[in-house]
Amino acid sequence: MTKNNSIVNIVNDIVDIIANKLKTESSKISPHCSFSKLGLESLQLIEILYEIEARLGLGHLTVEKFSKINTIYDFALMVESNTRHTEK
Repeated sequence: MTKNNSIVNIVNDIVDIIANKLKTESSKISPHCSFSKLGLESLQLIEILYEIEARLGLGHLTVEKFSKINTIYDFALMVESNTRHTEK
């Protein structure tokens, strides 16, 4: 992941992955929607976490941190923060 990736790009990647998992269109998913409102189960959330790591070339994102995240946007902020720490 390069420094040129903005929070918007990260949000879009997460939304795309979730839309694929839910078999729906990305445009139907709001970044401010909670994971529970989307109807995602915990196993699906873990799969999404690992797919984000792989797609964005990130190091390990902890399940503990992820379990405290409520929305897609919050998750994107966590990913972006993790990216800054790994780029130093």
